[in-house]
Amino acid sequence: MNAILFVLPLFLAADPAPSRITLTGPPRPLTDLAAELGRQANVRIDVDGTGKMAPISLKCDGIPFWEALEQLAMKSNQRLVVLPQGPRVTLGGGPYRAVPAQVRGPFRFNARSVLGRVDLESGQSTTEIHVDAVWEPTFKAYYAEVPAKSVTATDDRGNSLAVAEEGSGKMEVKDFGQELTVRLTNIPRTSARIARLNGKLALVGTTEILKFTFAPSSLDQKQEQSKVAATLKKFKKAGRIWIAEVELQYPKGGPEFESFQSYLRDNQVWLERADKTKFTTTDFEIGAERQGKTTVSYRFLENEKDGFVITEPKEWKLVLRTPGPIVEVTVDFELKDIRLP
Repeated sequence: MNAILFVLPLFLAADPAPSRITLTGPPRPLTDLAAELGRQANVRIDVDGTGKMAPISLKCDGIPFWEALEQLAMKSNQRLVVLPQGPRVTLGGGPYRAVPAQVRGPFRFNARSVLGRVDLESGQSTTEIHVDAVWEPTFKAYYAEVPAKSVTATDDRGNSLAVAEEGSGKMEVKDFGQELTVRLTNIPRTSARIARLNGKLALVGTTEILKFTFAPSSLDQKQEQSKVAATLKKFKKAGRIWIAEVELQYPKGGPEFESFQSYLRDNQVWLERADKTKFTTTDFEIGAERQGKTTVSYRFLENEKDGFVITEPKEWKLVLRTPGPIVEVTVDFELKDIRLP
């Protein structure tokens, strides 16, 4: 697979909206309530060690998902663990313990741990606050950045705390979350807690994944969704390999953004027969980008053992899933009352 620079326009966007949870009815087991919350927000929630727990009464009238989940943890007296991978959500191993956290729409921030270090040569102390930022699958992020100058902190006495001077840069996001580390220097020993930790998280991604379906026997028929155009330019056989070329045109006019890696990760293609049998691409290659337009070549290797043999292209369709327009979302966060070691 060859990967070259792919440049997409970058647009500012309003914060994505959270999933709204509605629950009614009589008390239910924790596993049932967790499954229902997860279904409404498309987030998997694992429940661990509930034993003979009594049914729980939880009523929600269109409240954000993360708030509903926190209420469920409190009412069930279970520990809530939310990690960036997935996001990975677990309820269990009570009792419930509140942690410094904040919900902003579909985003949730929580302080996970605090680690103190002392450099014996310089005498400087450093305190690392590990923060987990997660968000619902309604937003697919590719890059995250916490601008260094956006971070401020004060202690429980109202004193400003020094933030380590570190350069900021875009971090590649692989899941629906990102681990963040804030470093404070030389916190006075009289400080028992961080009263407030403020910052901004800038995310670059898309609010939608588009799906295009092409008839291989019909070429040069442009389709458009959310200002993204896709055209099947070629579908031919070379030896045992079928080659499909799709031209993609993204909106023009925004600043350029280097996002070829994230584009490759979310660009999925398969051939599908009338009986719903699917065959995925063997590999693909992205051509040069010009003003938001590029051509992607997909290869499919025929394999009689797996039943993948095309005799009549008209019996197949090519399905493409690709990111929608790339947007930038900036989320302010504030965590309070963080205990110091």
